[in-house]
Amino acid sequence: MKNEIIVHPGYGKTATTWLQDEIFADLGPEIYLGKTSRNFPRWILEINYLDDATFDRRVNQLRETVQEKTMNKPISIISSEAFTNLGAVHSQANRIQKIFGQAKIILVLRNPISWIISNYKCSVQYEKFYKCLEDYLDFGENRTPFAMEKRPPFYLPDYFYDETVETYIRLFGSERVLILRYEDFRDNPLEFGQKLEDFAGLYFPNFAKKIKKEVLVSLDDDEIERIRLQNLYSLFQKQVGNDLNINLPTLESLSFNKPILDTITEKKLKKLFRKHCSEYYPELNQP
Repeated sequence: MKNEIIVHPGYGKTATTWLQDEIFADLGPEIYLGKTSRNFPRWILEINYLDDATFDRRVNQLRETVQEKTMNKPISIISSEAFTNLGAVHSQANRIQKIFGQAKIILVLRNPISWIISNYKCSVQYEKFYKCLEDYLDFGENRTPFAMEKRPPFYLPDYFYDETVETYIRLFGSERVLILRYEDFRDNPLEFGQKLEDFAGLYFPNFAKKIKKEVLVSLDDDEIERIRLQNLYSLFQKQVGNDLNINLPTLESLSFNKPILDTITEKKLKKLFRKHCSEYYPELNQP
C-alpha cells in the first residue's frame, strides 16, 4: 500500500498549534504523527534538531523509523513548527525531502511584519525578551544566519517567501505544495479548511465547530511594554543585586504611548519585504 505523507512545516504564529491540537490530532494516531502542545515525538525532534554531522550519520535510521510508523497507512500527517526555525528554513526543507521523500507540503504564510510583531510579543511574554523590537531584527545584509552569537534572533531573510516557496517547489513540485495565508484563515476559516481538505484528501469532521475556539491572541502593546520593562528590571536586579541604593519607578507609575513598531522601522521592513513577499501580500506595495 502506497503511503501519502503530508508535512506541515509550520511557520510559528500562523495558527500552527491550533491546527496540530484541534484539527490534525483529531484525526487520531493512525493518521497524525506530528507534534502537539503536549507531545513532541523524539524522532521528529531529532529530524529538526540533530546537528548536520549526526543527521547525516542517522539519516537512514530516521527514514526507517518513518517507514515503520507509516507502514500500511494510506495517509500520514507530520507537523512541527521547528521545520521553520529561523536560520534553518531552507536546510530543514532539505531534511524533509531526505526523510519523507516526495511528500505533500502545507505551508501557511503570514504578513511578515505582522509576524514580527506577534513573535516579538510572544518572546517578551514567555522568553524574557527585554529590548525594544528593533534590537532583535537581523536584516540579513550578509546572509549569515548561523553566526548565532553575533546576530539578533529574528533573521528576516527566512521570511522572504519567494525564496522559501521556490525551495519547496524545487524539492517537491508545484502540484505538491499548498500555499495558504494565515490572514485568510482568520477572515474565512471555512474556505481555508476546505482548501486543506481538498489538498490532503481528508475530511476534517470538526473543523467548522472548532474554528469557534479562539486562537491565541497577543496582549495589547502597553501590557507587552510593561512585561518587557519587568524583564529588564529583573535582569538589572540579577546583575547588580539589591544592595545598591537605586530607586526605580514602579511599572504602575509609567505611561506607555510608544508603539511596538515605530514608523521608521515599519517603512524599512516594508521596503525589505516588498521585493520578496508582495506576490502573497500585495499590501506591502502600499506606501
